[in-house]
Amino acid sequence: MSILPENYYNNVFINCPFDPTYNHLFEAIIFSIHDCGFIARCAREEDDSGNVRIIKIMKIIDDCKFGIHDISKADLDLSTNLARFNMPLELGLFMGAQRYAHKKDHNKEKKSLIMDMEQYRYQKFISDLSGQDIISHSNSSQAAIAYIRDFLYNNSRRKSIASGEYIANRFESFKTELPKYCEELHWNRNSLTFIGYAACVTELPRLSLSDEDLNKVVIEAVSKHNPSGFEFNNITNNIGETLISKKIGFVLESDTTYKPVLERADIARIRQIIWDFIILRHLTIGDYYRDEWPHMSITQEGRKFFGI
Repeated sequence: MSILPENYYNNVFINCPFDPTYNHLFEAIIFSIHDCGFIARCAREEDDSGNVRIIKIMKIIDDCKFGIHDISKADLDLSTNLARFNMPLELGLFMGAQRYAHKKDHNKEKKSLIMDMEQYRYQKFISDLSGQDIISHSNSSQAAIAYIRDFLYNNSRRKSIASGEYIANRFESFKTELPKYCEELHWNRNSLTFIGYAACVTELPRLSLSDEDLNKVVIEAVSKHNPSGFEFNNITNNIGETLISKKIGFVLESDTTYKPVLERADIARIRQIIWDFIILRHLTIGDYYRDEWPHMSITQEGRKFFGI
């Protein structure tokens, strides 16, 4: 069985066209993913010419529980007069990773959202997808945001996810403010890379909490969960939401909205604290449904320690 990738339950693979005409939807997808508290991933996050592209894509797919696939651009390329199959190929890789994974492998938990510009259009060029629930966004950013929000909420049940309408309104406000933000950073708004755009969308600064203070925050977060079982990402999400709501743990910039996505270095600090609790037998790996990390439960001794 493979090792669970870091942030697997937060990572969302984006499989979509990278054409300029599609960019308004691409940016809406990135924004909605981060605004729901997840992490957008795609082939454009690396610029390593020495890395074989298909190997890079397969690695990212392995890292992600969720996949958002837009198969809209199935038309002919104007320069070659040939059809483009990148999106169907990556969709097949994602579906295959889930279908052929061992029943206890993390890839077995993968979830996909498939979108197209028109309902049933896919039947004309990729009819093998018949029977799949394919959503039509009609080339609308607002519709795409709503579908992505519902997909992520339904498959995570995170109460921190706002409504699609709310996220869409925030996206419109963000688009208005983005040129000014880029100007302050001396960046060109029209040539933002995927990484640059994602950084503009959301960036929770490194926590300024000492190890002792972070330990207290983790104890508080664990005490709020069902002793019979929860996942590690439940803890990190709860901590992010708590620190933002209480306005502690990092320096708040004015007129900036932060998402409950912690920096990887801070997630590593929290993971170490959790493992210390496991060593002390306050926590044990596994819960009622699963018997391996990142699932865990609170022991009888732990219930006393966490005040449950």
